[in-house]
Amino acid sequence: MTPRSAAPDPGAWSVSTVDEADRLCLSCNGCRADCVVGAATGRLQPLRIVRMASLGLGDELMRLPELWYCLQCNHCSLLCPMTVKPSEVVRRARQQALLRGVVTSELVHAHEGLVAGFARARWHAIARCMAAQDACDIARDWRQWSSSPVASMTSGPIADGATAAAGALRRAAVSFVPRAAELCACMTCRQCTLGCPVAREQSGYDPLAMFRMVHLGLTHELLRSPSIWLCLGCESCSSGCAQKVSGHLVIRALQDEASRQGIVPADMRDRLWAADRALYGELVREVDELMKGIFAGR
Repeated sequence: MTPRSAAPDPGAWSVSTVDEADRLCLSCNGCRADCVVGAATGRLQPLRIVRMASLGLGDELMRLPELWYCLQCNHCSLLCPMTVKPSEVVRRARQQALLRGVVTSELVHAHEGLVAGFARARWHAIARCMAAQDACDIARDWRQWSSSPVASMTSGPIADGATAAAGALRRAAVSFVPRAAELCACMTCRQCTLGCPVAREQSGYDPLAMFRMVHLGLTHELLRSPSIWLCLGCESCSSGCAQKVSGHLVIRALQDEASRQGIVPADMRDRLWAADRALYGELVREVDELMKGIFAGR
């Protein structure tokens, strides 16, 4: 006689993605290769998170340090051949950790501040990379950079340049942007900015502001700003746009044009990756310090 399966635990919770897509995981580990934090530090493994969710290890998952290393950039979900969404699993596990008292709202707010500081520190590091300055001591300068304001992407309100950027100037400024005509459809709803994992410090990185500047032909400031290099290429701005504006392609075009014009060093991307490896390492250490009480109870 087949034994009756145990009744479901009313206290149990699920972090499975839509239609339990996490059970379709092939364990190809492509999500780890696509994870910016994992690639830089080796400390974040999306596959591990997916497997724990699939096995119902919710209590253990809520206390997993990797949940808080994640920047919610969605890279792991974008390229999965089986439509598994590790970033969504992380989001739900964080919610459950808060609802069940594993973390406090004060700790969550402190973590958000830490990530915003990380964005500021990365901006300052990128500025050094653009100036082709020698490598600095990231560990030494991290705290100073994370608390230092960043320069605005614009020297004045965007509307001030609308007249000057009309006609031929505007056409020339956006000639290097693929599908630039899509920008005409922008409704300025700010969904691109709201969905962006980098836009924690909007004075230094605001996707909507950048797209409007490109549309108006105000690319001079952008090409010389560290802001365009903050983009993680996660395509959140494009996937969340109701008007189907390919925002990530606009930012990539700005980066390519800055390189073509010699505004940044020829090895800009290599410099940026070297800085990012150190910066992500500092972020992981700061998260460990912030939540050491929770991790100690694992």
